[in-house]
Amino acid sequence: MKMRKLFAGLAAAATLLSGLAFGAATASADDTTRLPYEPLANGQVDTTNGKVTANATFKFTADNANQWGKDNNRVIKAYKLADYYQYVDANGKAVFGVQTVDDAKNVVKTDLGTALDGITANTDDPYAGKVPSDADPLAWALQYGYLDQSANKPWENKDGANTASTTRKFANALSKDANLDNLNPTELSVANKNLTVDTSGTFAKADLSAGIYLFLDVTKSDANGAGTATNKDKNWIQNGKENDGTTFGEVVVNSAPIILASGNVTDNYLYPLGDLAKGDNTVAFKNHVTPVTKTVDDSDKTVSTGQTVRYTLSSTLPLTTGYDPKTYVYQLTDYPGTGQTVNLDGFAEANAEGGANNAGAYDVKVYDGDKLVKTLVAGTDFDLTTSAANNGKEIVGAADNAAHFTLDFGKLIQSADYNTTPLWGKTVKVTYAAKITGVRGDVPNTVEVNDNHAKAQHGTRLTLGGFQFTKTDAQGNALQGAEFTITAVAADTNGKTDGVIPTDKVAISTDQGVVAFSGLADGVYEVTETKVPTGFLQGTTVKFKVTISKGAATSFDGTDIYGLAPDLDNPTTDADYKVKNVRNITELPKTGAAGIAMFLVLAAVLGGAGAVVYTQSRRTRRALHA
Repeated sequence: MKMRKLFAGLAAAATLLSGLAFGAATASADDTTRLPYEPLANGQVDTTNGKVTANATFKFTADNANQWGKDNNRVIKAYKLADYYQYVDANGKAVFGVQTVDDAKNVVKTDLGTALDGITANTDDPYAGKVPSDADPLAWALQYGYLDQSANKPWENKDGANTASTTRKFANALSKDANLDNLNPTELSVANKNLTVDTSGTFAKADLSAGIYLFLDVTKSDANGAGTATNKDKNWIQNGKENDGTTFGEVVVNSAPIILASGNVTDNYLYPLGDLAKGDNTVAFKNHVTPVTKTVDDSDKTVSTGQTVRYTLSSTLPLTTGYDPKTYVYQLTDYPGTGQTVNLDGFAEANAEGGANNAGAYDVKVYDGDKLVKTLVAGTDFDLTTSAANNGKEIVGAADNAAHFTLDFGKLIQSADYNTTPLWGKTVKVTYAAKITGVRGDVPNTVEVNDNHAKAQHGTRLTLGGFQFTKTDAQGNALQGAEFTITAVAADTNGKTDGVIPTDKVAISTDQGVVAFSGLADGVYEVTETKVPTGFLQGTTVKFKVTISKGAATSFDGTDIYGLAPDLDNPTTDADYKVKNVRNITELPKTGAAGIAMFLVLAAVLGGAGAVVYTQSRRTRRALHA
């Protein structure tokens, strides 16, 4: 077949194919009004061979500004596959076609053969669907419609049907070709000042000589994950901060290979940029941004020892276009910190007490918004591994990520319905229960997403509160052996009793007079002295309320009538609050307290005397009636 005849009969190419877009060559504004078959202006064509030399602007659109990476650090290699050529007939009319670049012919022939293997041949094709050895491979493939279109995600299938896109196969085959770099690609990046990202982040542009290109996203990924702000050459955006609802973990993966053309040859005419009805050189950038979050069902994130909480891990299932699903990595790894025990089988004792909402076994579900799409099954949709002995499901929280469990979703990604349902782009949520075992301080929790070796984290931090006070005598000397019991007030400052506070939670003062309570959620508690030390006035027990906020005491409110427990707001240290015992009523600190105590003592004495008199009276009456 003669090449000129092939060009002359070139059929219309699709505007936006599955990674292949035939747009328009940009020359000048005047070209947008140029009539069909009118030759390009001087300076836009090499007059010795007819090759179009005009530059074209390639445009890549994005749904999310973070698709360009942290600080717009995307790096893209542009491999030129074909040039446009202009031919002028005897009447001075222009006829346009494409011709594969000499350096790319062997690569194109090989990878086109891979993409078209088993394809149904065009009945007019003299080569019966086999890449010709004596004709231009790209011109032939375009003439007979072998490079097809898939304009919508996931860009894998033709026209939304369950039929593989040959252009996607071609792009994938090219991206894996070991000889590709022999084409001397142009490296595009913001740093190189030849890729411009719009301030909105919704698109990026690059100027290259008109033609057909393969664009490969070669932004580096660290196989060990990113995770620090200094790794700006990695596919990392941010790690979410614990207890900050405005941030979350987020990574971006590399784009699938893209084949994009700067012109659209229709009826032998090269349509320029601006004629959108005929097609342009704009294509969606084919990568995705993956978020990850970890939340807990305790609203104020302050907890009590023994409380059961339920965590939720959330992320977005990846779009794997351009990658081999068999080797694609998508995992969620959870790191429960010190101060808790996770049981993925749930906590039976809590269930027996009716705590099913926060004590059941873990579950993994896929949602589309609020709609449940699929419940995932271990062993079928994902593999679970843990740090517990024998891969057990009870995991004791530990520091330095020593405790962990991982859900590997490789089986789901390889499943038949992953792209047909589709499941990509939907939200996967993992919920599980943990019992708080710590007594004071923070309980850290982190989740990490690994999307094809791009990693980011997010965490939530719980707090175990507590407080202490000092027990003294009237002279300020420390008292040992006083017993106190703490109970939760029915409604705390948040309008609820938060946590598990047993009514018999008891503490006894030390030889330094220190009484300490820990493992408390934020709230209001009442402390009552339930045993007065020997030698001190009985019946004058201490009682006060304490408010815990952000894990520490913020106010004390003395409620006993004797003034043994004072009021104190905004204590600066745990040692600030002191309560007393007295040996006799004269040491009572509160005005009138001695009188009240005397009255109570007198009432007790009179009551006892009355009982004696009554008893004696009954005995006398019995004697008189004997």
